[in-house]
Amino acid sequence: MATVLLIDDNAAQRASIRRMLEAHDHVVEVLPDGRRALQRCRARPFDLVITDLIMPGQEGIETIQRLRQADVNVRIIAISDEGHHTHGVCYLRTARLLGADETFVKPLRADQLQTCIRDLLAPPADSGDDPAAPPPSADDLQLRPSDSSDQRGTFPREERPPRTARPPSSQSSR
Repeated sequence: MATVLLIDDNAAQRASIRRMLEAHDHVVEVLPDGRRALQRCRARPFDLVITDLIMPGQEGIETIQRLRQADVNVRIIAISDEGHHTHGVCYLRTARLLGADETFVKPLRADQLQTCIRDLLAPPADSGDDPAAPPPSADDLQLRPSDSSDQRGTFPREERPPRTARPPSSQSSR
């Protein structure tokens, strides 16, 4: 069970994703915009934030940036319709470069989402890496087209930087 903050301006999408999460016993809080979500994350720890990218007010990209700048220790999944390409920019790729741990194109499949959450929140394997080593920069990450058969983001697991251990939130019971 995880504590999840779901951010999406579309009420139908929020309800659908919330049902998927609650079916797996996650504790879910929903908000329609990033600005309120940032305030909530400062007031209460969450294990996971799932944020839409295109929303009125504060968009998901800015929300991800601010969560990472505030050093909020939370895993982030970015979601968007059709990957949102505008003026040659793919928002899902941008979200990944700015700190999202995973990306999905809507509509979400419950099995993929649950597998992703399980993987993101699993304790990191002891990879022997130096925990004091700085995280990789955006230049260290290589973009490549995603597999059209998979709704997940553009980085295969083997190319992802190793995760560092994070303390469980006080709200979750693992």
